[in-house]
Formats: sequence, structure tokens, C-alpha cells
Amino acid sequence: MQTLGLSKHIVAALRTYKIISPFEIQERVIPKILKGANIIAYAPTGSGKTLAFLLPIIELYCRDPSPYFALVIVPARELATQIYKFIHDFGSSSGIKSVEIIGGQNYVTQKSAFINYPNIIVATPGRLSLLLKEHSITRHFFMLQFFVLDEFDSFSEFYRSTISLNKFFT
Repeated sequence: MQTLGLSKHIVAALRTYKIISPFEIQERVIPKILKGANIIAYAPTGSGKTLAFLLPIIELYCRDPSPYFALVIVPARELATQIYKFIHDFGSSSGIKSVEIIGGQNYVTQKSAFINYPNIIVATPGRLSLLLKEHSITRHFFMLQFFVLDEFDSFSEFYRSTISLNKFFT
């Protein structure tokens, strides 16, 4: 993993998760993200896509910490929770503050989480759109270094289904 440009600290932390060698998608995108490239990547489920974008985000944050560093939008609460938990567990030793913004959780608590200047925000579109209507929160998103749409194919599928249903009922 160190050959991809990740620091010894991150490689050592990965070993605690029994992650020793990268998947193909990680080999292909991590070095590019670390160099500042914009990436659109596709890989099958279970191929390491999530770490392919999270590891360079964590690495670059560790090099130059700042609030509101990354926004990761995912289509489902379960995926948001999984990503948030990894960032929280993995990144907390690096001082990374993360917040999970999903439906079914207390809105006021989620809104107030922005007071603590989270570095990585993991959100579902519905709850995020509600929060973005709050002008006091919107200003924080101008500081983002990374914007990630994970499982984008699910978003586009949902959009197509919604349009189809809308045409059917109108």
C-alpha cells in the first residue's frame, strides 16, 4: 500500500484491519487522487472502491488538515453508516472528525454537528438536501476539497425510476 503513495501511518493502520495489498481499483485510482486528479471509476461490488476514495482523502487530510474537507454522498443509510464507521474508527487516530447525515436520525443533532467543523461528511441525498436549505450550513460547503458520489449508478437508477413513475402518474 505504501507504493501507492500512502504514508507509513496509514499503511500501519490498514494492517490492523488485515489490509495488506491493494485491489486493482485502488492501484489505479489512489495515486491519481493523491496527485489531484478527478476520478470517475467503476468496479464490481466488493472490489475495494470505498477505500479507493477514502484512503487518499484521509492521506491528504493528514498532510494538510482543514475543516469541511470532504463530502461523501451515498444512496442508502446502511452504506452511509458503514463508511462513517470506517472513517470514525480509522481516522479518529489521525484527528479526523466525521459526521453522518442520514434520515431517521435527529435533525437538530445533525445540524448542530456542523458547529464542530467536521472534516468528512457522509450523507444521504434526502437529509443532506434538507440541511442545505439552512443557510447557516450551506456556507461550509464552499470549503470542500473532495466531493464523492459513491454508488452513482444507484442514484441514476433511482432518478430514471422516479421520472418513469412521474410520467405514468401524470
